[in-house]
Amino acid sequence: MANGNVQMATTDAYQPAQQKNGPNLVLPWHSAKVAWHEAFMSMRARSMIKSSGTSPFNNMTQIGRHLEKGVVQDAIAKLPKPVIHWGMYCYAPEHDKTDTYKSRVADRLYAMMVEQLDDTYLRSRIRCIRLVTMCNIAIEERKHQQWTGEFYSDYKRAQLLGIHHQNFQRDYGQLYGTMQEVLSGYCGRALGNVAELLKAESSI
Repeated sequence: MANGNVQMATTDAYQPAQQKNGPNLVLPWHSAKVAWHEAFMSMRARSMIKSSGTSPFNNMTQIGRHLEKGVVQDAIAKLPKPVIHWGMYCYAPEHDKTDTYKSRVADRLYAMMVEQLDDTYLRSRIRCIRLVTMCNIAIEERKHQQWTGEFYSDYKRAQLLGIHHQNFQRDYGQLYGTMQEVLSGYCGRALGNVAELLKAESSI
């Protein structure tokens, strides 16, 4: 895939509105992204309980919300590990293991790319180093795209990779496009289960 715009299937259908700074957690869970995000907001949940007072209505609301979170977490737990790792990096709030999950996704993406490359490519130390860097750039870009709807430009990709922007597509465009297709698949699988769950809940 040599297209600089990396046009491919995305999961924007699950996003109710543009969310430039992450999810708006005041919204109902119309978005699988927001549901995943809020299902792991344990610290935020505790602070809300402390400030909610002793009203039976508030207590019941909090209990219901905790049950909803548990249902979403159960659906997520049934996903394959690589997809869970991606979702916990991309959709969960920042947490102690965010970098660990990103590293696992990057390692897996690197291994998948290596399987497709010939020995000539892999014998080049600089290309292998750039491949590692490119995996991380692709992962960060896809997370950015999932919350903003926007991809990086080729200029920004090249800048992050440390090469001239005119050489990005020529030397790395097809490989980078393959990475983004893999990550697009992770997005679809991660949010698909949660989206189906939300659809079922809304039809009751």
